[in-house]
Amino acid sequence: MSNLKAVSCGIVLLFFIYSIPLHAQTEEQFSYHQFFISPIAEVNMHGWDISYGGGLSIGGGAGVSIGTNVYYFIDSNDINILEMTVFMRFFLLGSNANYGPFAQLIGGMVLYARDNLISIPADIGTMSIGAGFGWRFLLGNRWFVEPAVRAGYPYLIGMGVSTGILF
Repeated sequence: MSNLKAVSCGIVLLFFIYSIPLHAQTEEQFSYHQFFISPIAEVNMHGWDISYGGGLSIGGGAGVSIGTNVYYFIDSNDINILEMTVFMRFFLLGSNANYGPFAQLIGGMVLYARDNLISIPADIGTMSIGAGFGWRFLLGNRWFVEPAVRAGYPYLIGMGVSTGILF
């Protein structure tokens, strides 16, 4: 029953975050370089063991970005972890910035399984919540690299790097 509760809470959280009305935005804000896609490599501590893996981040916006992350990790005890989160990222260089230092809030759900079998509904799941800090370095007009750290629950701390493209 707790798995169903965790999945239900995660789905409600996703719908809530995506339904938040945003302030009025001009056409200029929706122009060049507002949407991004980036693969992520990360090492973190889900529980007492080190987990390693990667994922994908998709989002958009300047100044404040909203998006989603999907991660897949494996720890040293062969526990498989599927983490699905949404984020709200605040670029610290201003309301039109999509580069430089950023802080972000993260929330979603995590599913755990042994023996390489992640299924929905999962045997074990919980909510994921945390905060992160990173820096987006632009490489030309469209490419970027982002080193970042995050801390929260159920992971203790995570460090990763992503590289991506702006559309």
